[in-house]
Amino acid sequence: MATFVHVAPARLEKTIRRVGLRPGRALFPGAGDSAGIYAFPVLPSHTLTHQWTREVLKWRREPLIGVRLRVPDAQIVRYARYNEVWTEARASAAIADIAARPDPRGWEVLLDGPVPASAIMTIYPLRGVIGWRHRPDAHARAPCGCPACVMRGEPGGRKLRAAYAAKDRADGLD
Repeated sequence: MATFVHVAPARLEKTIRRVGLRPGRALFPGAGDSAGIYAFPVLPSHTLTHQWTREVLKWRREPLIGVRLRVPDAQIVRYARYNEVWTEARASAAIADIAARPDPRGWEVLLDGPVPASAIMTIYPLRGVIGWRHRPDAHARAPCGCPACVMRGEPGGRKLRAAYAAKDRADGLD
């Protein structure tokens, strides 16, 4: 059985325990219309396993829980790196591919069907902020403020877009 972690708002804990997880709307704008359950494989590193909490907290300022679940190894899932094209594979193959990468940051798995309550192993609170900001390789780099990288309504977006526009005016790229 393949083991994954799904990050969810803590207010949904009772419902998740009772009925499991169902594909629904995205947790944050710009995720597209791909209905599914976003998850990440459980890896030996706690930081890598829970790397998406900072990105989810950027859109949802509320307590989060980690939902550890099991799916059959043969179940077909989609997986990709942040903002890239999805690849279909069996759950076990997706985990093996992500775990074998030198830098598994930014990868995600999309489970297409519902996860019954019986497949949930444990639910636990996620305390603190773990993970990358803006994009997986953004450490020690200023975020890009161009309209393609910063969507309207994104937290802190107006400030980033204003700094980007001021830089363009200073460079004469108006």
